[in-house]
Amino acid sequence: VLVILVLGMLAVSAVSGQASASSAAEPGQDSGVVYLTFDDGPHPMYTPMILDLLERRGAQATFFPLGRRLEERWETHQIQDLLNRGHALGNHSWNHPRLLEMTRVDMRHELDQASAVVEKRAGYRPRCFRAPYGEVDATVLEVGNSMGMGHVAWDADPQEWRSPTVEEALGHIRARLHDGSVVLMHDRRWMTLPILAKLLQVLPADRWSFEALPQCGPGGDPLARMVSRNIDSLPVGSIWEVAHQEDEIRVTGWAYHPASPVGGLIVTVNANGQAPEVLGVTGRDHSFSVIVGAPVSLVPVCVWIGESGRTGHEAFLGCLQPVPAPQN
Repeated sequence: VLVILVLGMLAVSAVSGQASASSAAEPGQDSGVVYLTFDDGPHPMYTPMILDLLERRGAQATFFPLGRRLEERWETHQIQDLLNRGHALGNHSWNHPRLLEMTRVDMRHELDQASAVVEKRAGYRPRCFRAPYGEVDATVLEVGNSMGMGHVAWDADPQEWRSPTVEEALGHIRARLHDGSVVLMHDRRWMTLPILAKLLQVLPADRWSFEALPQCGPGGDPLARMVSRNIDSLPVGSIWEVAHQEDEIRVTGWAYHPASPVGGLIVTVNANGQAPEVLGVTGRDHSFSVIVGAPVSLVPVCVWIGESGRTGHEAFLGCLQPVPAPQN
């Protein structure tokens, strides 16, 4: 109930501040992709609220949790749910030390502990990392690369921990905004919520998209995630694309559950503001491709996957903003 009330307050705040926020969003470059990233989580209240705000816009992001907090606060089903929604996971160390002050051996151990927790929960190791405080040198980069991880820096950091006003934070982000901007925020700070809510509102959906960093593997490693499942687990999967063309929207993705080893999972879609509708099933290769007919609306399209046999398990694959279909 508290989460619903707070999200409602954020929605009202976003609308009431539309004029001032819109002025902060006046374009230098007026379209492109923004990569939202969140460090230091997960938080028991703020992380789920951030996920909900992202869903409402059909946005995806990349999360860099601390290994110890991930182990303490999240179980396997929560990690798999985040990946099902198309977000990406990176490594942010085990305990947030200054890596530059550590030996190569200790540095590797610090990062390895964090990767091991992700592997235990998700079935695979992260492909990217962000050093605490963003502090790197050649040794840090070399150790990360030797573990199969590239480093992720950022372009904009509104420093929510300093409690700026929403307008100040947006002004900072807007001044550094371009196609491919990486924005650093934190999913353990209250101020992140109103800043994120306003940012998602003021960048028009027909010109700006919010995506997970491709080098971090949005949605995780499909095969590794499949192997990690058992009969009592919820389905895993991810939406690949929601593309609109003329009078239809095509939704593609993949999903898997051990109870349906040759496909047949039910694909339910909520689009165009209509009630959820069953539109197809997964194939033998566990992929799906379904079509939503007219009328076409550019509101986020949401997908659920269900196992109709012995378990009846269902999983939410999140919501994505429709994008124009590629031209042949």
